[in-house]
Amino acid sequence: ADAAALRALALAYLALGHAARARAGASGDGLLPALGDALAVLAQDGSSDSLPVRAAAAQGFRALLVACASQEDGGEGPAGVVMETAVPILVALLSDGPAEARKPAALAAKTAAKLFPALTAGAHLAALVPPLLKVVKDPNLQTKLLSERALMHVLQIHTRPDTLSEFVAGAAAEDARFVRDYARRVLARLKADLSDEEED
Repeated sequence: ADAAALRALALAYLALGHAARARAGASGDGLLPALGDALAVLAQDGSSDSLPVRAAAAQGFRALLVACASQEDGGEGPAGVVMETAVPILVALLSDGPAEARKPAALAAKTAAKLFPALTAGAHLAALVPPLLKVVKDPNLQTKLLSERALMHVLQIHTRPDTLSEFVAGAAAEDARFVRDYARRVLARLKADLSDEEED
């Protein structure tokens, strides 16, 4: 897929998020019924043989999470459904994808952790942290910095110190040592209050 096609695909995914939000508001039935078609498309693209298409799918998952957060009740129920589909795909991109795939995956993980910290630090903590620990060593500086902020939010460094302790308690020894040290040296020094515009 060429760059123009991928940009068009990313814009289409953003439109999916806006459309889902609009349909939910118009119907009064909540966001869950409106997510079905979008999640089906993203799940298929997220398992594509084309890495650029999988990377674009990460942008789509992020758009849906933003749509969930716009709901009057906070959207945690629909967000949980989105994350069940999204997290395995994001983990695969963070673990195996090239830089152009790792960056949107880290951004989606950061958005999930900022908007839905309880969901991210609960069922998905053990899945998201190890690949983010790998990507904070990325030679691409922009990807590295974004991954650091994603890890800061996933581990709730500034808001809930117990999250780091809970991850360390269940982590492999090497990951536990690294994340404790990295949290102290790097993550704790990151500003917690940057806007999305400044971070992205």
